[in-house]
Amino acid sequence: MKIPTRVPLALVLLFASARLASANCAADDPTGSMTAAARDAAEQACGPCASAPDHGAYVSCVAQSANTSVTNNMLPKSCKGKVKKCAAKSVCGKPGFVTCCITNKKGVTSCKSKKSADACTAKGGTVGVCGSCCDACPFPGSGPTCPGGTTTTTAGATTTTAAPTTTTAAPTTTTHAPTTTTAAPTTTTAAPTTTTHAPTTTTAAPTTTTAAPTTTTAAPTTTTAAPTTTTTIPMSLKFTNVAGSSSCGGPGLSPVPAAPFTGALFSDTACSTPTTPSDMGRGCLYIGGGNAKAIPPGQVPSGATNYLNISGSNLVASNGTGSLDCTKAAGPGKVCLNNDTLNTCTNDAGCGGYTGACHGVANCFFGPPLEFPNPILSSLTTCVQNVMQLDGSGTGNPSTGDSSVTLPLSSWVYVTGNLGSPCPHCTGTCTYGPNAGGACVSGGSSTTSHTCPPERGGGAFQAPLSVTLSPLTTGTTSMTSSTGNFCPSQKTAGAFAVAAAKCVNTQGNAAGPLTDGMPHAGAILASGFCIPTTTNSTIDGVADLPGPGLTSLPGTAQIVPTP
Repeated sequence: MKIPTRVPLALVLLFASARLASANCAADDPTGSMTAAARDAAEQACGPCASAPDHGAYVSCVAQSANTSVTNNMLPKSCKGKVKKCAAKSVCGKPGFVTCCITNKKGVTSCKSKKSADACTAKGGTVGVCGSCCDACPFPGSGPTCPGGTTTTTAGATTTTAAPTTTTAAPTTTTHAPTTTTAAPTTTTAAPTTTTHAPTTTTAAPTTTTAAPTTTTAAPTTTTAAPTTTTTIPMSLKFTNVAGSSSCGGPGLSPVPAAPFTGALFSDTACSTPTTPSDMGRGCLYIGGGNAKAIPPGQVPSGATNYLNISGSNLVASNGTGSLDCTKAAGPGKVCLNNDTLNTCTNDAGCGGYTGACHGVANCFFGPPLEFPNPILSSLTTCVQNVMQLDGSGTGNPSTGDSSVTLPLSSWVYVTGNLGSPCPHCTGTCTYGPNAGGACVSGGSSTTSHTCPPERGGGAFQAPLSVTLSPLTTGTTSMTSSTGNFCPSQKTAGAFAVAAAKCVNTQGNAAGPLTDGMPHAGAILASGFCIPTTTNSTIDGVADLPGPGLTSLPGTAQIVPTP
């Protein structure tokens, strides 16, 4: 007798919603890359298909993962049902079952799940290459494209374990047989009585097989805890900067910067009339007002990485992999920045009364130390360490690669007077400074390193400058002033030695969709900002500070699991 199978209502609704959404999904994800990435993410969240302990729990886990992908803008909502449907049509959590590709007389191939490979071949089918019927039967020559790159060989080793339980009952049927043969030596007149026992021995045989199915009913109960192990995979935006222009220009922008360009100066607040010179180099840092003619623009060292965690459409501070790529605030402890030992303090009085010296301990650095040579007054050559003063934050769109972030920095300024090497370098060991000769880790293309800090004592420390990059964006920004005074307390109108400047414009660029989890080149983050006084009037005079600043960071952007 064939026992009818009832299909759970939730499963029916799941398939129905997937069909209704499929048309929109095809339009919203024409290449299928976002759906494939979401299925890969589900594979990571819920574990390999072959080791899933229960089908229902696995489908529920995939549904949760798909919801997370939608929330993080990594999967169109219209494609969520497709991801769930592929999990429902899988053999994940069904020990022994295989996907089976069966081709009918018309040459049409369909996929069904079968309880074993033998059951599949008995129907003239071949075992599918993946655990889900969504991709188990690829077109000839196309090859398997299973989520996570995993093909289903057989979940089969576990399928034979249930078989011995049915054979253990078999010996009980044969124990009755001897009772019929022992009666045989009695006289033939008793023969009719012996035959009456024979039927009774066979009636017991079927009763032994009814217990076999009951051995499998307990299996699903062991998997009820599986969903509790499925948590949303935290994701982060990872950005690594690369080299830009070969020359950022000379002091006073003479000679002018080399292409490619990312920013420009204009002589009107409408940002329509370029100054001469106008173009600003890519991957460069420009500082100072209209009289900033002594210190040349600097190239931002390439090879630095920073992480921001993704929370919906928001970007939040990340612990990264450590102090060189995290974006968390300084503190809560404080140290003296004017002392090589960085002794602890509670206020400036504990640091000899030097203003601003008692500062929150650095937890996260932003890029390697920056060098500012001063060809006119070499004794005022400086080295600057940029530290995250407050948590980084912002917004992002993984579907387009657009982002806009705010990075509140504290720039620690130290006078080294070393024109040839404004900051110590890491060349296997530190070239000079308090860690001279000590082991170090290079921070980027410049070989400057936070493990090779400059001398802090003896008057080298100048100030912790509060510099906020906001927005540091893939979009366009403009700082404008009808007087040319862009920043509070700016002494000289203009920007970067161009006195006529009334608009400082930056041009960022999005790297494109990041939902595939791969690194994408072509991203540019750019920002115009203000730099306050260093509290050293000589340095302020040479650099023409307070005044505007401009920087751009070309690089690669990638969405990755949070470190």
